[in-house]
Amino acid sequence: MGVINGVPTPPFFNDYMSIATPFGVLTSPASRVAAYVFSGGPWDGAPAEIRNATVTTLASALSRCRAGYGDIIYVLPGHTENVVDATMLTNLVAGTRIIGMGEAGNRPLFTWNAVGSQWSVGAANCTFENLRMNFGGANGVTLPLTFTAAGTTIRGCEIDVGTTAILYCITAILIPTAGSRTRLINNIIHGTVLAALTTCISITGTPDNVEIRANEIIVAATTGQVLLTAAALITQLKVTDNLFYNLTAAADFCVTIGAAAITGFYARNCHFSNNAGAVVAQGIVVGAGSTLGLHQSMGSCVLTTQTALQPAADA
Repeated sequence: MGVINGVPTPPFFNDYMSIATPFGVLTSPASRVAAYVFSGGPWDGAPAEIRNATVTTLASALSRCRAGYGDIIYVLPGHTENVVDATMLTNLVAGTRIIGMGEAGNRPLFTWNAVGSQWSVGAANCTFENLRMNFGGANGVTLPLTFTAAGTTIRGCEIDVGTTAILYCITAILIPTAGSRTRLINNIIHGTVLAALTTCISITGTPDNVEIRANEIIVAATTGQVLLTAAALITQLKVTDNLFYNLTAAADFCVTIGAAAITGFYARNCHFSNNAGAVVAQGIVVGAGSTLGLHQSMGSCVLTTQTALQPAADA
């Protein structure tokens, strides 16, 4: 431990039991910073330990992580990378944390630039945080993000589902049965250009404990569906504190909930469906057989008009 201006500096260890990185980011005793990702490679003046840990692609960084230890990958400000196929996450191991550094437009950017571009998260309990994801880098990206293992968290990311009428994705995020305990928290999901997008978030099969919380979803969707939960037996679904805005003129719905006995909570969500005066109930539609708990969700479909409770209050 050294001293700077009379103040002891925190120790830095290159072994797995690191306490702090040179950036001052604390890690747990078992985890480590496995790699830094920057498309320009190591920069002049970087300390040796940083230079040795800096790689130019996410795939390379993932190969340095150990399963189950919560190893961290920092993706540095200004990094740009294309997702050209479905292989980028091949080396992903359980418990990995991929964290973007920077603010606003300086955060790292990943662009899905082919129809078959995909992140299929196949390792459990991984986290993706503070990244920019452009799903609209090709004409009709089929399925950019899906989960084939449980416990994934997508937090604080900015996701663009369509940049032009010919640069868009079909179904942005798929949460199937294998995606139990998936969490989408505090993300901004947008796509202001009307394209062939059908669904922003599609929950299919029978996943358990899916949480969709505090997201801002502003999308122009062809079918009018921004969040779709399928009519299967989804259990302990939690959809709370989200803003849903369907920009499409004469849009049908913001959210559809299936008719099966889905359990969980749907609370404190706001919907705006841009259908120019049609019935307010088109913001959210809930199947008659659903057992989802509904509480304090509001919706509107007329500009400059305040929202109404959706679905209608119990008599």
